[in-house]
Amino acid sequence: MGDRPVQATAGMVVVSLMLGFMGIFTRYLGEHGLDSTDIAFVRASVTVVMILPVMVILYRKDLRPRKEHIPIFVIFGLCRFGTDVTLFYAQQTVTLALATLLQMTFPYYVMIISLFVFKERINVTKLASVMLGFFGATLITGVIFGNVGGDAAGIFSALLSGLLIGLYLIGCGIGNDKGIEPLVFLFYAYIVSAVAGLPFTDLGAVADVAAESLGILFILGIGLLMTVIPEFMTVWSTKHLRPTTVSIICVLELVAAVGVGAAFYGEDLDLMDLFGVILVTASVIILNIRIKFDAKRLFGGRRPTLEEIRAMSERFYRYRRE
Repeated sequence: MGDRPVQATAGMVVVSLMLGFMGIFTRYLGEHGLDSTDIAFVRASVTVVMILPVMVILYRKDLRPRKEHIPIFVIFGLCRFGTDVTLFYAQQTVTLALATLLQMTFPYYVMIISLFVFKERINVTKLASVMLGFFGATLITGVIFGNVGGDAAGIFSALLSGLLIGLYLIGCGIGNDKGIEPLVFLFYAYIVSAVAGLPFTDLGAVADVAAESLGILFILGIGLLMTVIPEFMTVWSTKHLRPTTVSIICVLELVAAVGVGAAFYGEDLDLMDLFGVILVTASVIILNIRIKFDAKRLFGGRRPTLEEIRAMSERFYRYRRE
């Protein structure tokens, strides 16, 4: 039992490094005639097919979703679809490092949404973290010096992907509060994503790529290696690790993306880019560590009990209704 945190840490390290290779899959499929919408549809469809047997075996009762859960699945499934489309577009138009970095800004969006929706207060540490991240992002995009590094639409798309993944993660939290298992939430989110992408997908182009021996491997890989395996490992690892630990480990995805971009596509970072990466990474870590400290202060440095969490949730929802 004592080895579980070590195994979970190793699992998250592997997941983060694996996701850094996402750009190889999206660029290969893009070079063979698929646009970002096609790739998002392929990812969602393959993921649903691969998770279905697990649903049948472990979550058979959830194959008929409860009516009150359907709006959650639809809203945040659309966010999932939007996240994939915008990220995949960015990965084909700007460097992999820049696309990954700008998507990593999602904690800022979550914080801003929490400010207006949940009336969360912004303290000095959170504000400093946002300013640090904003400055780092402007450095790596070249905005400060009037030299935007890459396609402007790609940069905007990566930022939009960060916003949408932030909304999706809020949806995951809402689903958890409603008692929805993470894998069940993922399954229905990708069903919605596949349905949303179907009208905009060139099925003929997808079939042409799938007919190639290498093409079908990349299609299966983006579902299995880039989605199903990472999601399973993340769900298991987060049961044994603190959220802040997970957030810090996930920074390795950026490191892997930088390495992949340099090794496969000649995308080198200059000194200013590297400094910007360090600033954004540091700001994300600071923001997540601050969340951890707030929780420790609230519960006197110990882990809250289930009863305390339930009581807090009840007070929170009463406050929102009032």
